[in-house]
Amino acid sequence: MDDLRKVKFTLEQINGTIGDYESAGENAENVMKERTGVFYCWGNEPIFDSVTGTYHDRTIGVVEEYSTGKVYHVIPKFMTFLETLEQCK
Repeated sequence: MDDLRKVKFTLEQINGTIGDYESAGENAENVMKERTGVFYCWGNEPIFDSVTGTYHDRTIGVVEEYSTGKVYHVIPKFMTFLETLEQCK
């Protein structure tokens, strides 16, 4: 885990639920709290566009939270790298 980049992130809120599908019952304060973890990789997930009736890919970061070990799909705008690529070498 030493070679993974450290990040801080918050969870997204979509239609009253959050990006972490297991935790739909968490309150808004807990959902929007700043978390720290490590970044694993970029990925894509399909998103349904109800206007056009089609699916589109959305980029997500796969991040593990330090304190819980939970893995989240995080939209890039909700994630900040704490180290530059040069600092990781």
